Amino acid sequence: TVLDIDQRILFCNRAMAERLGLRKSEIISRYCYELVHGMDGPPEDCPHRAMLKTRAPSSIEKPVPSLGGTFKVSASPMHDSQGNFLGSVH
Repeated sequence: TVLDIDQRILFCNRAMAERLGLRKSEIISRYCYELVHGMDGPPEDCPHRAMLKTRAPSSIEKPVPSLGGTFKVSASPMHDSQGNFLGSVH
C-alpha cells in the first residue's frame, strides 16, 4: 500500500485487496489500521507510525490475524520532487 501521513490508503495492489476481501475502490481513502487491524488508531508497533517520528524506514515482523499470517511489515518514506514528506510505501 501507499499511505499518506494520516495513514489513509492512497494505493493498494491486487494482492492486498484480495487479502482484505475487498475491491480496490473499497480500500482507497480508508485508514490502514481500520481495515487491517479493525482498530480506531494505529497499533503501538506500527512501522508507519515509527517512520513518521524518524522519517527513516522502519520494519517489523508480526502476526496479522486478519490477513491470515505473519508478515514483515515495512514503511519507507515517500517525498515529492521538492523533498516534502508525503507518506510511506507500506
